[in-house]
Amino acid sequence: MTTPSTTPLTLPRPFARCIAILAVFILSSCVSEPTESFRDLSVTLTDHRGQTVTFPDDYLGSPMIIGYVYTNCPDICSLITANVNQIEGLVRESNPDLAEQSSTDQPSYILMTFDPARDTPEQMAKYAASFNMADEPFHFLTGDSTAIQTVMERMRVRTSVSYDTVNASGQRVYFLSHSDKIYLLDEDASLVYEYGGSMTTPTMMANDLSNEL
Repeated sequence: MTTPSTTPLTLPRPFARCIAILAVFILSSCVSEPTESFRDLSVTLTDHRGQTVTFPDDYLGSPMIIGYVYTNCPDICSLITANVNQIEGLVRESNPDLAEQSSTDQPSYILMTFDPARDTPEQMAKYAASFNMADEPFHFLTGDSTAIQTVMERMRVRTSVSYDTVNASGQRVYFLSHSDKIYLLDEDASLVYEYGGSMTTPTMMANDLSNEL
């Protein structure tokens, strides 16, 4: 009985090259990018309670949600702030054991201004109170212009003056165009996720934060 000979399958050279390139692409896409860390920032800021804090040092050891706002914002900053508020409520509801932990072991929910000239600690306190967010675990941070600029540059938060005038009382009035961001950092201040701050659902962000607990 004659056994049929087996002829190796040979792909046309251009097709074989495409397969090789595709394989390299698939393998390379599975390699994770290096984690971006903000642990080395160590910037001195002031919270809405008038306390001096070091960011992110004073918040290490637990995950952080960080939104970037200014209190004179006419639009999306309110949405960003409300989203951070909702994230906290959702995480608390889905993780009832958090109530038994000390405040230092719980996630930190931070709203940081990029308009320190107007957003004094007192102004940040009023803003926090208007959202019923004056108490722990919320932290509304401001600081001198150099410190704030350092943080915003590292966090890639962009701002520009979009409207600038002087009112009848001689007071400067201006609005800022700015990045729309909420960050989730892990307990070591490494970036986990970057979200569209006003556009991402609080449920999604709360689920991601719960996975870090």
